[in-house]
Amino acid sequence: MSEANRCGPVGLLESQGVTFDETQKALFHETGILCLRGLIPRNRTLPVKERILEELTRLRLRENGKWQTKKLESVSLFQVATKIGQLLRHHPAFDEVIPGDLIRALNVLGGCELSAGQAHPQILVTPPQKAAWSIPEVGWHVDVATRDVIPGIQVFVLLDDVAPHGGGTVAIQGSHRARDLAPTAERVLEMSGKAGDVYLMDMRVVHAPSINATKNARMMLTARYLNGKARS
Repeated sequence: MSEANRCGPVGLLESQGVTFDETQKALFHETGILCLRGLIPRNRTLPVKERILEELTRLRLRENGKWQTKKLESVSLFQVATKIGQLLRHHPAFDEVIPGDLIRALNVLGGCELSAGQAHPQILVTPPQKAAWSIPEVGWHVDVATRDVIPGIQVFVLLDDVAPHGGGTVAIQGSHRARDLAPTAERVLEMSGKAGDVYLMDMRVVHAPSINATKNARMMLTARYLNGKARS
């Protein structure tokens, strides 16, 4: 399994905005993925985490701090996060997590003008699952099929700490250039880390959900920023 922290720290979220150095740009174009450590401050991620926990309690998926997942037993392990996301009610705090400075910087990283591909970010929650972790055999996909130009960049924000094998999205590095790459341990990057870490992914990259084999839920927020020319 590829080490997620090889992506390294980001150009800081400063008053002048988010910037990427040449090493980071080259890594993104080579692998299709860039990890930005500690980019989003706690005062942006914590309110969203708290709102999600409130929603999970309302839905009776959590009671007294414990998961109640019987109502999800009919859902495939790899579809649980999607199902929970559909049940959660939207809250304005979700829209405040990804800063405008980062959105503007995506235009530079992608080399094109990008715009939001949805009205609101999507919440991804994977509760602890009673299954062993392994590189997925199913579920690998791309969200946009175009190959010639970058169709967009997907942003993943960790709202809470996500340990290795903790249900983070997995992606095949370099698959934006060669889609038939096998998901080997050397190529697969697991999106794990600390709350506030951000992953940027070229939307041509092949990726998949993964099992959460830990005792803590995986909580992430994701949004897609699309290249209008690639869609036309």
